[in-house]
Amino acid sequence: MRIPAVLTRRRWAALVAAGGAAAMAVAILVWPDDAPELPPLVPAMDYSGRTRLCLAFDDDDHGRATAATARSVIHDAADARTTNVQELAVPATAPKEASSYLAGLAAQHCNLIVTAGPVAANGVSALTAADPTLRFVVVDSPSNPQGPTVTVVKPQDLAQALPSQIVAVSRSVPSR
Repeated sequence: MRIPAVLTRRRWAALVAAGGAAAMAVAILVWPDDAPELPPLVPAMDYSGRTRLCLAFDDDDHGRATAATARSVIHDAADARTTNVQELAVPATAPKEASSYLAGLAAQHCNLIVTAGPVAANGVSALTAADPTLRFVVVDSPSNPQGPTVTVVKPQDLAQALPSQIVAVSRSVPSR
């Protein structure tokens, strides 16, 4: 078959390409839509504006037992949608060592630090002097650290005292 003189090779290639594109467009438009629906997109959660509660406890049997009680009270009182809870076993023996572990929790922007056991509580006094905005709940400590943002609680009174502290801290954290 002979190509008419009017249709040169370039025009012929352009005509074939346009015809192929038109055929594909028609095929796509009339093709049956039997593809499964995609699941909805999961919205990203912004954890940065949440209240952060931290539990620091002595790394011994007594500290872990006291922490277990505090942990259950924290999880019962804290709203899981607006509160992050972190835990740290403090393997320290001296107050200066304990205060460095607690300072690490403060550096992680903990809004309330709950200490369980005498060793973990020994570091509270140094931190309240360094940063008076840090809030502490000290559980089971014979030293009873003092300060305007320190609440000392006996283990048997924890279930009554800690929820009000958590609510107070949650209200003081600005929402984003």
